[in-house]
Amino acid sequence: MRKNYLTLLLGMLGGLGAAHAQIAFTNGSSALTVPNYSGVTVAIGDVDGDRLDDLIRLNQGYELNFQFQKMNGTFSALASGDVSSESQWGIVVGDADNNGKSDVVSGGSYDNVHYSRANTAGTVYTTTNLANSSLFLQACSFADINNDGWLDFFGCHDDGPSKIYMNNGSGNLVYNTTVMNTAPFDGGNANNNSGNYGNVWSDFDDDGDIDLYIAHCRQGVNSPTDSRRINTLFLNNGNGTYTESAATYGLAFGAQSWTADFGDIDNDEDLDIFITNHDVSAMLLVNDGSQSYTDIYATSGITNMVGFPLQGIFKDFDNDGYLDIIVSGDAHRVYRNNGNNTFTQVTNPFNASIIESFAVGDLNHDGFLDVYASYAEIYTTPSNTPDALWINSGNDNNWIAFDLQGTVSNRDAIGAKIKVYSDLGVQVREVRAGESYGICNSLTQHFGLGEVTTVDSVVIRFPSGIVEKLYDLEPGQFVSVIEDECTLTDAFISANGGGILCAGQTLALNAPAGYTYLWSNNATTQSINVTATGDYMVQLTSPNGCSATSALFPVVVAPDETPSVAVTGDLEICEGSSVTLTSSSAAGYSWNIGGGTSQSIDATQPGDYTVTIQGVCGSFTSDPITVTQLAAPAPAVGSNDVYIPVAGTANLSATGSVLNWYDQPTGGTVLGTGNSFTTPVVNTQDFFYVEEVFTFGGATEYGGRPDNSGTGQYQNNSSFYLVFDVLEESILNSVKVYANGAGNRTIRLFDNSGAQVDELVVNIPNGESRVDLNFQLDPGTGYSLRTVGDPQLWRNAPNAPMNYPYNVGSMVSITGTNVTGANTYNYYYYFYDWEVSSPERVCVSPRTEVSVTVGTVGLAEGELIGTSVYPNPTTDNLNVVIPTSVKGNISMDVFSSTGQRVMSGRLAAGTARVDVSGLASGVYSFRINSDNGQYTQRIVVH
Repeated sequence: MRKNYLTLLLGMLGGLGAAHAQIAFTNGSSALTVPNYSGVTVAIGDVDGDRLDDLIRLNQGYELNFQFQKMNGTFSALASGDVSSESQWGIVVGDADNNGKSDVVSGGSYDNVHYSRANTAGTVYTTTNLANSSLFLQACSFADINNDGWLDFFGCHDDGPSKIYMNNGSGNLVYNTTVMNTAPFDGGNANNNSGNYGNVWSDFDDDGDIDLYIAHCRQGVNSPTDSRRINTLFLNNGNGTYTESAATYGLAFGAQSWTADFGDIDNDEDLDIFITNHDVSAMLLVNDGSQSYTDIYATSGITNMVGFPLQGIFKDFDNDGYLDIIVSGDAHRVYRNNGNNTFTQVTNPFNASIIESFAVGDLNHDGFLDVYASYAEIYTTPSNTPDALWINSGNDNNWIAFDLQGTVSNRDAIGAKIKVYSDLGVQVREVRAGESYGICNSLTQHFGLGEVTTVDSVVIRFPSGIVEKLYDLEPGQFVSVIEDECTLTDAFISANGGGILCAGQTLALNAPAGYTYLWSNNATTQSINVTATGDYMVQLTSPNGCSATSALFPVVVAPDETPSVAVTGDLEICEGSSVTLTSSSAAGYSWNIGGGTSQSIDATQPGDYTVTIQGVCGSFTSDPITVTQLAAPAPAVGSNDVYIPVAGTANLSATGSVLNWYDQPTGGTVLGTGNSFTTPVVNTQDFFYVEEVFTFGGATEYGGRPDNSGTGQYQNNSSFYLVFDVLEESILNSVKVYANGAGNRTIRLFDNSGAQVDELVVNIPNGESRVDLNFQLDPGTGYSLRTVGDPQLWRNAPNAPMNYPYNVGSMVSITGTNVTGANTYNYYYYFYDWEVSSPERVCVSPRTEVSVTVGTVGLAEGELIGTSVYPNPTTDNLNVVIPTSVKGNISMDVFSSTGQRVMSGRLAAGTARVDVSGLASGVYSFRINSDNGQYTQRIVVH
């Protein structure tokens, strides 16, 4: 298995593995040459045929332009002019004329369907309108509908039956009404077949030919039995004809469905379905292997799927081998597949701006799927927020990807199905052009592999029926397959020591032998020497014409390998407890406090903890982690040893505020509380224990404007909000609001990066009320408290005096609003009389032991006058004094309280030391026998 520096460094610094991989993205928009303001239509695909994904965009919804990904990590631009004067609702990208360069088809609301066709160099696009293309285009797609090796165009129509344009074999798209009856419910009224929205071409029944599923959403139609709301499935009969069969397979849903996507969420070789709806919750249907589906949405963990989702597809973003779900529209969400038919929503994968639409592909060619996001205003109107390129942060999971090219099949191999066999089961992908609602995703098919290090086998079925089989593939590569001609499975870069380069060194990057080469620095040799930081790729071409581009190989000079320290527990510890500190992965560790050399330590004392590791180019020390300690000393007792003359109860005492008494040194049940405690009956000896409970924090403060007195109004704009700083760890318990009408409101907490920290949907009554939030606040600046949509909550206007900052005790300071300029201090938004408390910590002291013994200690029994035993009680040794007048043999015995002999021995007159440290705590009888008489003493060992 090959891993480059990026993977190794992630392992050292992040400690990531398949079981703990996260999904996160960083904004990489700065790599693009110009900003773009898309509507709903965005697309990703390898437009120029260099095995790298490119961006296809419609600026302002209709200006066609391209961003071509280059091997050196940059992008180049091509502007192609306006395809229309109106914003487009659907776009699809594919090589319709089989000339090696992708073409683009788009359309909108009755502005015709526009065919932007590339020349053979991919440098000029000529746009024409398709004949008979007056329709309200929604989603659209390319598919080889009649399997003749040429891509055909399918367009969903909102106001009537969908339309098909068949390829005439020279790249021309001709309107066709015979290949498929797209009006199965005509009934003499074309409107009966309207409401065609999202569509997906898929060989859902795995019989070797593609089928078509359409999600129907006809606004204003309320009946779920109306044909305009019934999802349709056009089953390929295998002879060039299609039959509508949704009801046969239990897929004729009558919800207001916007999109549908097929994907295998459980790696059992059959395709499951995810459907988004606008009137009811989404649907996640699992295939039992015979195209019988069960909706598991209610138990899947997918939540918050209400409102207006516009996109919804399956993609494996963390490369763990299981398809995740991404949704956008009036909210964006990513749900991570847990591998057991449940999903977990990912926290803050993007920033706070709501992604309306997106396309997915690998836009830095590192093997992880990225997201190109648009921030339109529902549905297709571009907003003032520019598109964003969200680069997947990646992790240590393995992956493999496939670039297919058809020869007998259409050149893009659209309609091909790939099955990957490994320890994860059987993963399935299909090559599709046009998915979800009006978008187009990369044709390169990615498979996450988690910790799998070898792909057992791969079966690729092209639309022509030609099958390619590959065996024992190594992860971390883009495999290139040309139908029935060649396969390239060796596109790797290797380097001694990975991609780490110490200052002054030279690093050789090597490609496998036997190919022609083009490196990202334009070198054409098998190996190159590098001395500078950079991202490198190489394109390999085999003698028989197969070409593949390696994954991105980052080289870093003298990298900063400063370790991070993860904290398990609270850094404010109670006396006698600990917090676990764990270094990021490294070859060795040295902790400054305690001298630990393991990756994790238990910090038991206060101080600033650091760990030093040995990196590739030197040693590195982490930033300090400060551990503080709350004092919780063991309580003082009136006496550690209490004696009572006869069996009975004893009165014990201790000093402290909150005391608990036990009869066990740890655990057990509380027998009593308070400074005084009366024991149960003691017959011989017993032990009792007392602890003190200390409570820290919990103070509550109020602040902010106390009420809505003064001028103002109910606000219908959620774009404005209060900004505040958190000075101490605290809890925002509640706020006061004034509402114009009862109903649900969404309140969200954001940090200064724009990431959402918390959210609460609460039913607020009309008028004044108090809302319980219980938002956890960590120290930091630039937090904001916001509402969503049309809040209809009161805000004070400029004429009401503002006195920023409003301090809430020493914990929070409300500093102003997000209104720019001097006006930030002239408004006060929505949330009054903040109730904030410090978190409450409870510490429990060690327990103090008290022994209760029955009988008078020190009372001797016997005839040996002058004999004594001390100290009593003792913990280890007894001194035994026997007068010299005692003659003859002298022996000693020790008996337990039950009469069992536990020690015996010989003594002599004078002073002797007897070691009793081996005895358990308790009361014993110490007996001396001699020719002159006997002596017995009760002793206590503790």
